[in-house]
Amino acid sequence: MQFYCLAPALAVVFRIRSRVARRATLAGIVLLAGIVQTLYWDGPARVRLTILYAIQFFLTGFLLADIYVVDWNERPAVHWRWDLVSLLCWPLLFVQGNRGVWVYLPILILAGCIGAFKGVVFNGLFRNQIITTIGGMCYTIYLLHYQLIPAVLRFSKAFHVGNGFDAYFALQFLMYVPILLL
Repeated sequence: MQFYCLAPALAVVFRIRSRVARRATLAGIVLLAGIVQTLYWDGPARVRLTILYAIQFFLTGFLLADIYVVDWNERPAVHWRWDLVSLLCWPLLFVQGNRGVWVYLPILILAGCIGAFKGVVFNGLFRNQIITTIGGMCYTIYLLHYQLIPAVLRFSKAFHVGNGFDAYFALQFLMYVPILLL
């Protein structure tokens, strides 16, 4: 909600006419926000609940939108080399874990998204109707999943595979996701 309220104020960066200055400003704020966040990781809870705590990710999206509209004229040229970028970036997005992630994760996200737009295989994958439909549902999924988990667990918690948490979680995930997507 904060992003939607603050987006017009954040979009003032697009009033900077020079493409280089605008992107340098966005990139600089993204980098600075990540560095500040690593230094003040355990900041006050109220700050962690604000858009400021994740501003670098929103501004990375602004940077990607700027590139898409201005440089690519909404029609990025595709080439298989960008699939290699995607192949490297997308798996790395899901194996992060330390504080440094706040500095370099926006760069990985930007590179992965550019690779998805400009790659041949990844462009086709991300343009797949099932993927785009689920992407369009992401906010609804976000709003509903916490209410849906207890309802599904009432019926599924007795089902077990093995004794460890990982197997139990995988089974619950496989039962839960189809219900969520429905």
